[in-house]
Amino acid sequence: MFTRVLLGGLMALALAVPPAPAAQWLSYSEPDFDLYGDASRRQVADVIQNMQVYRYARDAVLPKLRGSDVIRPRVFVLSGSTFAKYAGTRRNVAGFVSSSDFGVDIVVDASCADWTGTSSTIQHELTHYYLHQSSSFALPVWYDEGLAEYLSTIDISKGKLRVGFPAAARWVDLQELSWMPLREMFKVSRGSEAYTGHRGARVFYAQSWLLTHYLLSIGGEDARAVGLMVAHIDQGSRVDDAIQAAFGDGFAAFEERVRKYARPTKFRIAQLDKPDLPDLRTRIVEIDEARAMNEMLMFGM
Repeated sequence: MFTRVLLGGLMALALAVPPAPAAQWLSYSEPDFDLYGDASRRQVADVIQNMQVYRYARDAVLPKLRGSDVIRPRVFVLSGSTFAKYAGTRRNVAGFVSSSDFGVDIVVDASCADWTGTSSTIQHELTHYYLHQSSSFALPVWYDEGLAEYLSTIDISKGKLRVGFPAAARWVDLQELSWMPLREMFKVSRGSEAYTGHRGARVFYAQSWLLTHYLLSIGGEDARAVGLMVAHIDQGSRVDDAIQAAFGDGFAAFEERVRKYARPTKFRIAQLDKPDLPDLRTRIVEIDEARAMNEMLMFGM
């Protein structure tokens, strides 16, 4: 009798409680990217503004970086519960990426406490996409990663948009880890231990960022020599031969200048006037869940 009454009461309670509201899915599109998500309208607007700030800085610093007119990046801004369905039980995961020469899809957890890290991930991966779309030659791995790191810390402070601010972890690695000779760094491929191994990758990413920062900030003859070296490698020369052709006997002095550049506690940072960004919340539209699920299936989630 007790069981029957209890079950009956639970059934009545279930019928009395309204079903949980369906997730509200939002969408936003412009020529540079498409965005979908079930995060709050404010969180979605924050990501859109982040991408617009990134685009403004990218166009000012590297105006030749452009995407495809056919394939646009897609960004999924998910609530914590929806993101957990796809990230599973992995901890400390703020997002994940599917990228290729044909495009990039970025998934981020809008509830992540480390929003700075999430923002850097978006900027880093977008740089890879635009760089691959804009390049007419085989990209050296060090430059591909170095530029992505350089453009991954764009922020706004005291009314100025800052580009080139060093990521704290990269600067620390430069001070604490052993130097990788640039001659060896130029030979690193995607399959190299220096790229795939944890410690080696820390050195490689830090020095790739440093050299890219140096070339973009200092420029001059060193930048022209590196460009000539990259051109020789793209035409089939071995790295050692390309270095000799571009630098002659001056490579050791060049490397020493780059090493000295790692020592300051302050780096040259490009500062731009803060862009006038429109309130985008009125351009964010609601979409039905079926369409959102279709976009996520295309991503492969």
